[in-house]
Formats: sequence, structure tokens, C-alpha cells
Amino acid sequence: AKLDRTNTDIFWSFGAAPVYGEAPTAQGIFWTNCIDVDPDKTGACMFMLTCRLNHNCIPNVRWTFDAKKQQIYTRAIRDIAQGEELFVTYKRPEPDGHGDEDMTLSKYLKEWFGFECLCGHCDEVWEAALAQHQAVAAAAAQQRPI
Repeated sequence: AKLDRTNTDIFWSFGAAPVYGEAPTAQGIFWTNCIDVDPDKTGACMFMLTCRLNHNCIPNVRWTFDAKKQQIYTRAIRDIAQGEELFVTYKRPEPDGHGDEDMTLSKYLKEWFGFECLCGHCDEVWEAALAQHQAVAAAAAQQRPI
């Protein structure tokens, strides 16, 4: 589907990570800002408001996608003070096409999203999530409950 002029301007106002090249491209903007919308991670979408949420290693909201309604929902995961910025986490601890298992979250964010997170929690949050993913994978390989 073709975007109207307003949505085209909004799309091109998004940034792209340096890994996609120096000049912004539609592909770079899409892959920097898209959200995986299915469990198999074979589908991704951009939502003009939701994709503007910034990263924090300790987020206050998370998104869920309703495939039947083709809608995304952003829900609070803790109390949020009036005027407080809404944050999601960009972490993806499972090994995927974005690099190797030994990549730290701070390096992952710099390479694939083009910014440095200075929260001080990145790598400890990443290590805990990666350890949990590895335990689940090991249990599945041995076909035993965790």
C-alpha cells in the first residue's frame, strides 16, 4: 500500500542505524524501527506512534500485537508517574541474525539501533535474559521441564 504525503513525511522523519549506510534508505528506516509481530519473527511492522518509544533496559511499558485485529497495544508494566516518559526495551536476548551470542546489549544497541544506552543496566539485564534463554534451549534439547 502506498502512503499518503503526511505518512510518507512521518516515515522519512524516523532515523536509521549506521549499519544500514550513511544515507537514510527506506529499508534502513524500516529495519531500525520495526517491531516483530509474530512469535516466529517472520513478520514485522512499523507503527508510527509505537515505534517512537525510546529504549530503557528497565522499561515501564511493553507492546503486544493482536494478530486477529492487526493492532498493537502498549501496556504499562509498572506504575508510571504523570509526565514520565514511556520506555520499552529493545533487547532481544535470543541469538538471531543480528550477531553472535557473545554480543553485549550495549554493543547490540549501538550496532543495530545507532545509539549508546547509558543506563548502566544494559549488560546485566542482557546477561540474565541470555542465561534464561540458554537454560530454556538446553532443557528443550534434553526434553525435560525447567
